[in-house]
Amino acid sequence: HINDPPVLINHSDAAPTDESNMTLPHRRIYVITTASLPWRTGTAVNPLLRALYLTRYVHPTSRVTLVVPWLTNEEDRRKLYGGSNCFETADAQEEWVRHYAAESCGCEAESDVMDVLWYPAVYKSNFGSIFPTVDICTLIPAAEADVAVLEEPEHLNWLKVHSNLSSEDYWTSRFKHVVGVVHTNYEHYAKQAGFAVAAPAIGVVSTLVIRAYCHRVIKLSGVLPSFAPGKEVVCNVHGVRSEFLEIPAPTSKSASAKSPSSNDSDENSIYFIGKLVWAKGFDIMLNVQEKFRKDTGDYFPIDIYGGGPDEIAIGRAFHGRPQLIKGKTVGVEDEQHKHLQALPEANTESEAETNGKYDPKFDYSRSSSVFLNPLSLREQSLELSQKPSNDSDTSSDHIETVVKENDNSRNPLSILCDFRDRSVDTSISTSKAVYNIADKTIQAGLAMTFSFHNNEDNSMTFDPPQSRYELRRHPVPATFKGVKDHALLTSTKIFLNPSLSEVLCTTTAEALAMNKFVIIPHHASNEFFFQFPNALVYTSVADCVAKLQYAIANDPPTLPPNLKKLLSWEAATERFITSSIVARGEERIRMEKGEMKTDQRIAWIHSKTKFWGGGDHQVKRGRRDESDKKGEEKKGEDSYHDDDDDDDDMPPRGCSL
Repeated sequence: HINDPPVLINHSDAAPTDESNMTLPHRRIYVITTASLPWRTGTAVNPLLRALYLTRYVHPTSRVTLVVPWLTNEEDRRKLYGGSNCFETADAQEEWVRHYAAESCGCEAESDVMDVLWYPAVYKSNFGSIFPTVDICTLIPAAEADVAVLEEPEHLNWLKVHSNLSSEDYWTSRFKHVVGVVHTNYEHYAKQAGFAVAAPAIGVVSTLVIRAYCHRVIKLSGVLPSFAPGKEVVCNVHGVRSEFLEIPAPTSKSASAKSPSSNDSDENSIYFIGKLVWAKGFDIMLNVQEKFRKDTGDYFPIDIYGGGPDEIAIGRAFHGRPQLIKGKTVGVEDEQHKHLQALPEANTESEAETNGKYDPKFDYSRSSSVFLNPLSLREQSLELSQKPSNDSDTSSDHIETVVKENDNSRNPLSILCDFRDRSVDTSISTSKAVYNIADKTIQAGLAMTFSFHNNEDNSMTFDPPQSRYELRRHPVPATFKGVKDHALLTSTKIFLNPSLSEVLCTTTAEALAMNKFVIIPHHASNEFFFQFPNALVYTSVADCVAKLQYAIANDPPTLPPNLKKLLSWEAATERFITSSIVARGEERIRMEKGEMKTDQRIAWIHSKTKFWGGGDHQVKRGRRDESDKKGEEKKGEDSYHDDDDDDDDMPPRGCSL
């Protein structure tokens, strides 16, 4: 308990209710989330840090439990955690998580005190998410059900799992206080993924379950829609790991690329880190590249860290199709592009131009030059007829010689008449030109839709472009470097993040904490970052290019201590405790308006739905005294198991359907 809890006002209607005040002694707080490390996603890292810092901040007599999914399918664990982290038991994964909390989060004491509860779950690849296979409420005895922090409450409650609890026993009835922290705008993601028809339904269901199962709703930013008017607040309750706050500000000397055209070192000064999906704003980044090239004459090199389902398509959008690029592709580190051929560059010859003025030194005698001569045909004929001749020599030999000498300076009328004899040659040349054009067109069409292989049979594979950017002729110098810990990127100084799909971007906060320049759009999801001097906020593509040029030419400022503290998990935990409070007057008004009864009615209806049934699963509870655990389970046994009776099919008391 390093820091004192936030000071709360205690008078009249502004006083907090006892149920919502987490600083009181003997509180039992459960932080429940939908993912676990080593899957490095926001819903795995941030809830872990919240549980650790709540353990540090709450009263010494209180206890905090992190509730995380245990993937019962080995293939799911291998897919999300990798082959080296395919844990055989929940105990092994718990030890890994505690070690990470102690070493990477700087919370060694808290990682040993914090409890861990595992619930069985499965990974649904079509959703890209983890879902519980049991009703999590059944895993927590009623005697311990005090405060529940639902990380992504909509995600936890989309698929209702059948349980033996009473239909009146759900989150808000079982727990004294339920706080929902909304991380993701799933309706927006569904629209971007092409599920325009399903997106409104996802939004409606999310709104219903958030309103029904939360006493307080915390939205990380104002970009999220309204879910529960009257009991929601907008507050950034996330922070960054302490190691980010200890990294010194990068300078032009420490940054590896002062000039945008420099690409000599292993790391460029401009970078992006995050999930490689189009929703992260890569189309905007490509437009910025084109504008930068138009203004400066060249693209700026950028390092891109991360992985994702759109990684190949995004890489090809930056590098172009290898068959269309002139010469060797720049910045490609994938093996997928090395087997592709590049088409030879076409040869062109420049034509002489006179700009509409007569040049006496220019040879107008060629048939093609008759039309380039600014003089009329009559003037050209008179000019040739007035040339002096040697009349003294009239021998036939001399006449034949003169004819040969003047063969290239004949009268233009004769030249035009001679077109008849040369029409055959012209037709052949035209046919060759048309053939060359058609051949190049066919080659370009094949290059746009097929990949060619350097093998014995010169085979090709049908490979249509995955975006319009892929048809570029000039590759963007982007290097894709795979997944890497953000804290290791100490020499880079400019973080470019054009995403408009975020609710609150953790990597932006981490880059600010490392005293880097952060170039972000003027968007509701970024409002918290506007107060930092090294956040360069742009309003258009042209403005983004101007901010890039400024960042390249200057060093980022070092954040003062008061601003650095805002990014810490200490400050985030204080904001979370304060935002979770429900004032007595607020509770009274909602009760008088009948909003609490409406929420109970929605919860009852949703509790009657069944998406899949839960089975008998073993649940792992970590780092708790066995005698205390047995006593608490015995104490809550009567309320934990509920016999079937007729009241289960009735709505909550005081509610009408």
